Amino acid sequence: MLGNFVYSNPTKLYFGEDSLQYLSEELPKYGKNVQLIYGSGSIKKNGIYGQVMELLKANGKVVVEDGMTLSAVSLPYYRHIMPYGLAKFCRFAVNVWGVDANEKTGEQIAEEGLSCMENWMKELGLVMNLRELGATEEMLDGIADGTAIMEGGYKLLNRDEILDILKASL
Repeated sequence: MLGNFVYSNPTKLYFGEDSLQYLSEELPKYGKNVQLIYGSGSIKKNGIYGQVMELLKANGKVVVEDGMTLSAVSLPYYRHIMPYGLAKFCRFAVNVWGVDANEKTGEQIAEEGLSCMENWMKELGLVMNLRELGATEEMLDGIADGTAIMEGGYKLLNRDEILDILKASL
């Protein structure tokens, strides 16, 4: 562990043994709905899930859970928003994945970074598409209709863009 510190860009992450204590301080700053995204269930095995759910409910939050869904849609989503945050995607590629930026366009640098991330996600055994979760093309309209569109990030998405991302995630 690197110690206790705070990172914000625009999501704030608390690190350290007692980091969960800050959740009640942060929750009132945001809306009533919380999307809880996690992997294959380790948070339930190690007990953190129960603690987080208690804090969310105590703060009057409505929880929508998406275990493993994030990895299934993240790369098509990132590729969709990449033009709107190209400089940050390039920094991510260079600083996190060690992409050599020499004689490459911003798009090439960012795409190479996402390819490195994709390979890493596959190494971890993460779900890489919605079909692995049982989704079919017939379900995508309903999923798009049930998606909360929130402000923030590089681009405010509309329903058609969400549907395009979901299709690319199959």
